[in-house]
Amino acid sequence: MPYWLNTANDHLKSIYQEHSLGPLSNTVFSENDPLNVKRYYNLLSMMSIDSQLVGSYRNQLPVESKSETITELAELRLVDHHFSPRINHQTRLLTALSQSAQVFDLTAKERATPWLTLIAKSNNDTQLKFTAGEQSWLVNLKATEHFQTLTLSVPLKEKSLSIQALKNTTEHIDFALYARTLADIPMDEVLYQQPNKLSAKSPTTELIIKNYLHKQHADYLASIEPYTPAQQQLNITDWEQLLMTANDLAESAPLDALRFLKKLSQHSNHQVAEKAWQARIDILRQQKQFHLANSYLEGLYKSAKQAQLQHFASLELIKIYQEQHQDYKLFALCAGNLSSISNCRKILIRLAVKQQKNRLATWLAHQSDQQNIAEPSFAALNFQSLVSNTKQNDPLYHLVTAEQAGLIDGQGKIQNTVLSDKKPWKFTATHPIHLAIKARVAAKQNGEYQTAWLKADSQYQHKLMPIFSDIPANIQFIDNQQLASISATLIINLQVGETLTLSADHLTYLDVSLLPNDLVSQFDYQSDAANNLTAIDFMSLVYSPTASQYDLLINGLYQLSKRRLNDNQYTQLLQRLETLPATARSTFIQNRIESFGQWQPIESMLDYAGTRLFKMQAPAQSSFADRFTLLNTLSASEQGLQLRPFHTLHIDLAQTAGQQIRFKFHFSTAELARDNVANVSLRLANELKTWSVSQQQSVPFTFTKQELDNNIISIRWLNPYLSQYLTIEAEQYLAGKWQHLELPTKLLFYTVIPDTPLIATLSDRQADQVGRNRRTKTNRTSLFSSCRKNRS
Repeated sequence: MPYWLNTANDHLKSIYQEHSLGPLSNTVFSENDPLNVKRYYNLLSMMSIDSQLVGSYRNQLPVESKSETITELAELRLVDHHFSPRINHQTRLLTALSQSAQVFDLTAKERATPWLTLIAKSNNDTQLKFTAGEQSWLVNLKATEHFQTLTLSVPLKEKSLSIQALKNTTEHIDFALYARTLADIPMDEVLYQQPNKLSAKSPTTELIIKNYLHKQHADYLASIEPYTPAQQQLNITDWEQLLMTANDLAESAPLDALRFLKKLSQHSNHQVAEKAWQARIDILRQQKQFHLANSYLEGLYKSAKQAQLQHFASLELIKIYQEQHQDYKLFALCAGNLSSISNCRKILIRLAVKQQKNRLATWLAHQSDQQNIAEPSFAALNFQSLVSNTKQNDPLYHLVTAEQAGLIDGQGKIQNTVLSDKKPWKFTATHPIHLAIKARVAAKQNGEYQTAWLKADSQYQHKLMPIFSDIPANIQFIDNQQLASISATLIINLQVGETLTLSADHLTYLDVSLLPNDLVSQFDYQSDAANNLTAIDFMSLVYSPTASQYDLLINGLYQLSKRRLNDNQYTQLLQRLETLPATARSTFIQNRIESFGQWQPIESMLDYAGTRLFKMQAPAQSSFADRFTLLNTLSASEQGLQLRPFHTLHIDLAQTAGQQIRFKFHFSTAELARDNVANVSLRLANELKTWSVSQQQSVPFTFTKQELDNNIISIRWLNPYLSQYLTIEAEQYLAGKWQHLELPTKLLFYTVIPDTPLIATLSDRQADQVGRNRRTKTNRTSLFSSCRKNRS
């Protein structure tokens, strides 16, 4: 093994574990030892990569770039006593530099050396000014036929660098700027080909990979809600009969079946519990509760005390993630089960290749029977001894973008391109090309669905993609520490000469990557975009035999979010969706369509003919959704009036004898939840108060009727989570003690008789008073009539 490989592990340890760049110090060049210089470059190539820096104009002008194959003058060589430059042919992404200064973030990636490489060309003699911190450099750029290669030493402590052309010129200067940045994982072809396991050749590299996989799995576990069922003393001896009963009821009475299975899934015998869980998950999926089914399996995987149940959950999740194309969850799950699940190594290699994590894919395939899967990564790393085919030519294109924005995730700092109405993004392919465009916006969490929209248009294609801004990711903006939303991914193929233009209705952040042809042919990349069919008649789209289910869902959600659907169109859309097969992907979008909008009080009523009272919390009257919630909550209280998520409860206290009132809340968290709280807003006359309620304890909220407007208080549950349950009780202070105040659970419904209608326009309080006059018993609770306001 070469000398530098024998000592490489010590250098790797110094750099990756002790965070010292001492081994990459350029003092080796002062020793006048060619062998040491060669070893230095070998070490440098092993631990670092060339990263192109992307800049922005200070005045937020668009940045124009083009990918071209160029000839460039590299370092000088001594030939026949003369120094001659070496000419390279390279494909570079060249940026046009105008009179304004371009600024580059030097902290976007960790630099391994202070040296920056500038490749530039100008048709006129030009002077460039480089500024970093308090230092500045002037570089004379001569007009040449070929691109020139220049190096500039910028101290590692500097955070930014600006480049500006000082001499006036009508022509742009084309350039590219590179930094040598530290690689996530060390890699060298010679080291890879050496015999022995990685643990023997490079223990530090093995540790780096283990730590990386461990962090992926730890982040995955941290994102999962734990499964914390209420502890029960179970002595189920006739479990076989109960399981048969549950299976028989699965189709006809799924809620009853789930009630049996909830107890069986906590059985001490892991085989019984596993069968109960399998049946429970199957019923949830039959009821289109795909997300809840996944969440239960994830919570079981995280929290199960029995290793057999945890293994069962992991196998089920692997299958589900593969079916639903949840690559990042699949990668993280297998990262924690590399040795315990035989198929995980193959899965990790495939996903690493697909995501172009080439160094990781190569090491995972090291000395295994899966090396053929990693061939695209061998080619990307230019491994001469392991690749038979020649490297594919880099695609050529033109690009117009806006400035860069900094974000930070669990792996470090990343850069995204800003997109808005005044900040365009335009891509023109001069070769056939495949693009993967990830888009995200700032996260908005106000308890309601929030969707931003991205449009992608070219001469031949028109795409529409939702970005769900109400779902935050574990990514923050560096400027304001605000959370970013989860990303949506557009996969698109462009022809020669095709120009793709992106637009968005919110400030959007893009991460664009090129997909090589061999990866596109080998892997299935799922796009979150649908065909933009908003230009055609909506009813024609609803009943189109050629439009895909996903096109209908996305275009329907878009039209709904833009308030473009009338009642008939919305109703027809819902009826059409009911005829289509349900998948996890389609159900996620369909739930947003069905739940779109907010409940608001009706301002007036026409055709008033009579009323009927229903006791809504009676088992016979409760909805399927309410009964389903009770099956998945931890320990719901039967006391008090239920507060429903996203609904406002108005309580009229005009006829109470006591002046001092207090509310007692009973909160049950979900089986799948941490020890969280319910936040409740209470609207008084002159202020809005927020009250927090936990499952362990609840402090009553006390107030007087003098604090109310017309004796009415409005209550809203602010942060409901799936399968949580919240009820409210009231008490009034009379005769020196607190006395129970009944809140009837009867809901007033207005009915219409077409033959004998009574035409009237009533306010909420007038309608309530009419109801009181027609009843012999007075209700102290008035649940105002409401409708869902979601369409124009």
